Amino acid sequence: VVIGHGYEFGDPALEVAETYPATKFICTESDASSDNVASYVMACEQTAYVEGIIAASMTKSDKLGAIGPIHGDSLVKIVNGYEAAKAMIENGVDVIKHCANACGNGAIAAAVDADIWCQGDSYDQSSLAPENILDSAIYNLDVVIDKAIESVVDDSFEGDVYNLGMADGAVEVLLSDNLTDEVKATAQDAIDKIVSGELEVERDYTLRD
Repeated sequence: VVIGHGYEFGDPALEVAETYPATKFICTESDASSDNVASYVMACEQTAYVEGIIAASMTKSDKLGAIGPIHGDSLVKIVNGYEAAKAMIENGVDVIKHCANACGNGAIAAAVDADIWCQGDSYDQSSLAPENILDSAIYNLDVVIDKAIESVVDDSFEGDVYNLGMADGAVEVLLSDNLTDEVKATAQDAIDKIVSGELEVERDYTLRD
């Protein structure tokens, strides 16, 4: 078994898989699949949907900001994230969401400096902004890899693209005590409906300005 962690390993896996048909290739966050290539994608759109509910419920300015990844060295990312967040804050944003790895740490720092709300990503980031964080989107990669490896062990492996979400334990939203009880209840209701299948969050890959 060969595991490529990240969408960028999808195409290389397909190329190498042809040469090594007896090897099973597992990619994360990719759309690559063949007889011996399977991709496992975390349904981050589910956590983002819940975070959108939270942000919309907590904002007072009706302006929300989101920061994506910026390529570059880690320190540069953090500075760029901080500057991007400052620009948004100056334009009246009072909730900052990021999905930018190290760059997001800068965004959180800017939110703390401006004393506005922020939302964490990837893991519990409450320690970075205990008074300002509303929630953290958590991605449980260990659950994803366990499911992938299990398919190899029990001989059920099939080349396909698998989407794992809240119902699988692959993603979750950690709610902060900074939320009001009403907002917590609204967010939890959305989470419960996503887990049960009553609410389906559309997977949309359209890039918008």
